Formats: sequence, structure tokens, C-alpha cells
Amino acid sequence: MEKYPLCPNCVKPMTLARVIPGSVKLLSLNTFGCERCNVWLTEAVQYDLPAR
Repeated sequence: MEKYPLCPNCVKPMTLARVIPGSVKLLSLNTFGCERCNVWLTEAVQYDLPAR
């Protein structure tokens, strides 16, 4: 299970609002939001590709 970041204001789990996929050399961007506090957080994520 993937853990979402906690809102810095209310300390509740934020919801995943948007995923901007990356390419082989670029990281994906995940945007999380707290609708209650109107706080947004974007983080870069690198996913491991399965070995062939």
C-alpha cells in the first residue's frame, strides 16, 4: 500500500490529485492536495522499471 504525505496543517493524509508521467530519464511528478486546508504538494518520484 502506498503511503500519501500528511498535510502540514491538519496532519491528515493528502489525496493524490495528479500524476505527470516521466520518461526513461525524467522523474514522474505526483501532486497531492488537502481540500480541507487548500494545501498542495508536488514531489518527484522515480519508479523502478521491471528487469527484463
